[in-house]
Amino acid sequence: MSRSRLLSPLLLLPAVVLATASCTAAPPVQEAARIVVTVPGDAPAGDHADPRAVLPGPDGTLLVLVAGAVPEAGAALAVVGTADAAVRSVAPLAPGTDPDTAFGWEGSAVVAGVVWPGSGPVAYALQVVDPASGAVTATVPVELPEGATLSGTSAVLGSDGVLYLAVSRIDDGPVLLTVHPATGEVLASAPLDLGDPGEGADLVAVTDLAVAPDGETVAVVAQVLDRQGAGRSDEHAVVLTVDAGLAPLRDPVVIAPEWSSSLASAVNVGRDGTVYATASGRPEGTRSVESLWAIAPGGDTATSLTGDDDLDVAVADLAVAGGTIWLAGGTVAGALLSSADAATGDVSDPLTLCDDGVGSVAAGSDGRVAFAARCDGEAVLWLLEPR
Repeated sequence: MSRSRLLSPLLLLPAVVLATASCTAAPPVQEAARIVVTVPGDAPAGDHADPRAVLPGPDGTLLVLVAGAVPEAGAALAVVGTADAAVRSVAPLAPGTDPDTAFGWEGSAVVAGVVWPGSGPVAYALQVVDPASGAVTATVPVELPEGATLSGTSAVLGSDGVLYLAVSRIDDGPVLLTVHPATGEVLASAPLDLGDPGEGADLVAVTDLAVAPDGETVAVVAQVLDRQGAGRSDEHAVVLTVDAGLAPLRDPVVIAPEWSSSLASAVNVGRDGTVYATASGRPEGTRSVESLWAIAPGGDTATSLTGDDDLDVAVADLAVAGGTIWLAGGTVAGALLSSADAATGDVSDPLTLCDDGVGSVAAGSDGRVAFAARCDGEAVLWLLEPR
């Protein structure tokens, strides 16, 4: 799954300062609104309460993708107004929907993702939603390449108005497609060559996808698994970058090649084309750690911005706005939000927004942030603004 994480400036709302363990080292934001997103669901899952993503929507709204407690419960889309901090509509999506992303297009909200109700052929589709009523007005199929496996897809709308879709394939490397966001027409496609890191791999699965704000850099992170036998395997995260025409910008970059394994959870791209990714793994002779990595424009290696320090959180999502990297994740303590300085790698103390689940984040260039997480059995959206 992937999402476009750069928000338009959110409208100003009255602020309430968030209590933190260390105010001086906390992320530089405060609560402007806390919105419970109630999405009715069918038994046995009940209401959908697992936020998958928060994304910019049409006409200054936010789109929250929410899933049920079990896969067969499907998913729904909530449209939230930032001016009044209120849920405007809720759209139950087609049975078996596993959404990758959502975006605004010509006044409508569009959800891109897998649709498989549990029997019959697996499909990929764009579901068009009326943001006022929450009605799904159209379902547009997207034709996938031969051998596509829908266990590893990721999509994001670029600033050029093109939907980028990365698809894993059975017994082959992934493919990157450009798709018309209204018609579902595949405009172009290109296989993603993993080079040496993918040589002889048993499995290659797309993990995440991101596009730079100027649309000139597209980054895909994939997991490469090589089974060694006797219950052992070698798994590493590999970042592939292409331009808007799907031509490679550099050779594939392995994150933490000296680690015995690495697992990337999220990727994003800054305005200057720097690729940021979070990865967990086990450096030689140490415990498992989570680190923040950067690949500079023109660079051919990934550098740890956090050095040997552990982020102390399982990062599920990241957003980049200005010189700040926003990290959303969770621990046994709950859903957390941290910020990192892109220049120095300094990471703030985590801000605990709820004692349940992990979070999803989107950020604006004006310092405003939207954060969604499961909290006390409900889907909750926080609107945060600079302190």
